[in-house]
Amino acid sequence: MFGVLVMHRLRPIRTAMRAMFLVSLLFACFSLLAAAWKPHAEVVLSDMPLERVYVEYGDTLWDIAQDRTAPGEDVRDVIARIKKLNGLRSSAIYEGQILYVPVVARDGRNFSNQLDKSRSSMSK
Repeated sequence: MFGVLVMHRLRPIRTAMRAMFLVSLLFACFSLLAAAWKPHAEVVLSDMPLERVYVEYGDTLWDIAQDRTAPGEDVRDVIARIKKLNGLRSSAIYEGQILYVPVVARDGRNFSNQLDKSRSSMSK
């Protein structure tokens, strides 16, 4: 009779220990995943001339990209480049955010576009 009482008292302790083990295991897995995660931006910033733009109230990614689009270049390509440079998943930006954008030369050439073309010709 005493053996049955002891088993009933141990069952909640074992359940609690299993729960603690599972929580610890989940925490360890989460920590490993967090350490392995890397930022989305894959472009090395030193590869092309960039400027920092402080997003102001009412700015849109389209407006910022349009100001930095060379003649004959598609604004959507510049938007894609800005999103990749800054690790943006969408076109949503907010006031006070700092964005790195490609520099457009005085003659209207977009340096980052030239770098993209030279990289593709080098890889062939």
